[in-house]
Amino acid sequence: MELHFRRQALQLLRSSPFGFTLVELRVVIAIIGVLIALLLPAVQAAREAARRKTCANNLKQYALAFHLYHDVHQSFPAGRSGPVSSTATDDKPDTSRNHTWGPAVYVLPFIEQASRYAQYTAVVGGTIHSQIPPAFYTSGIRSEYAEFFGTRISTFECPSDPEVKNPGFATGYWGTQYQNARISYTHSFGDLYNNNHTIAANQSTRGMFGNQIWYGFESCLDGSSNTIFLSETATTPHDDCDLIRGGIEYVSGLTSNIGKCYDIYLDAITMKPGLTGGSHITTQRGLFIFDGRVANTGFSTIYPPNGPSCAAKASYTSGVFPPTSYHPGGVNAAFTDASVTFISETIDYGKIIGVASLQTASGASPFGVWGAYGTRQGGESLR
Repeated sequence: MELHFRRQALQLLRSSPFGFTLVELRVVIAIIGVLIALLLPAVQAAREAARRKTCANNLKQYALAFHLYHDVHQSFPAGRSGPVSSTATDDKPDTSRNHTWGPAVYVLPFIEQASRYAQYTAVVGGTIHSQIPPAFYTSGIRSEYAEFFGTRISTFECPSDPEVKNPGFATGYWGTQYQNARISYTHSFGDLYNNNHTIAANQSTRGMFGNQIWYGFESCLDGSSNTIFLSETATTPHDDCDLIRGGIEYVSGLTSNIGKCYDIYLDAITMKPGLTGGSHITTQRGLFIFDGRVANTGFSTIYPPNGPSCAAKASYTSGVFPPTSYHPGGVNAAFTDASVTFISETIDYGKIIGVASLQTASGASPFGVWGAYGTRQGGESLR
């Protein structure tokens, strides 16, 4: 009996099909492909959400570092200052010549980078580099400072930016074999656009940062929760860039008609060459980690987030420099109270045509909610 059952079972197995037919295999592969196609956007969205969260956390740490600096020095760092000379103090290095150092260098001790700050004091305290940072002029480059300028700081980087890990001028800055680390976070110069790059020392600006002027909480009359302080800005992929994210175009006559910047807005990704024979600007967004020039590490609250950046002169002394990011729909920004929020690129930015120069203007900003966020004492209260 047992043998009979074994024979029947063997015959049943032999008569049953094993494996797939070619048609069945193709159907299975097609189903798997459809599932992957459906799943991939969700995975990418989850990864971007994680990167955006990290980006916001880094921005929060950066903002808190400014608060710690304020606790010690009773003011925030200047937007542009230094380097220190033998007669200046570390917190207010206002006796030097070019004033190209940005705020990032001064908060280094407050983000566990005290040794890096010690390198800074060595750079500016020596006889060779007592005047200008070696990052900015060929004659100032010295190989012994390559580590100071070239070493990345993760707190200063937004992981959503695909360029931020690459050195600025990877083949060497102006032929000097100098590779500079980048920075993703920029500082608010408010709704000023005329000469915002080279505004005179100690002359009042509309935002929380300026050239050789040190604002503190007492200067923020609109309230720290109503005044924007920092934002992320996408760094430029290369030194002659026509992209919205990271690029700057030269547009003649911009200071009398700042709406002209939108005339070169080709699409959401690229800008066409500037008007009146203009061209791309070579030194662009976030390329120098410790640079204080507004075109590199500053932003204005005139054009909304993810708008085009334009300079009125080839030397980018005046212009509109909105913050940008690779996040869909807007940018992460920190207010002066160190709160971090996401600012939509559809935020109201009021009127940009026919506005008079805001070099010394006072009162409410003409640039809507976005402009009001940028003024520290415009009389607006929005949050």
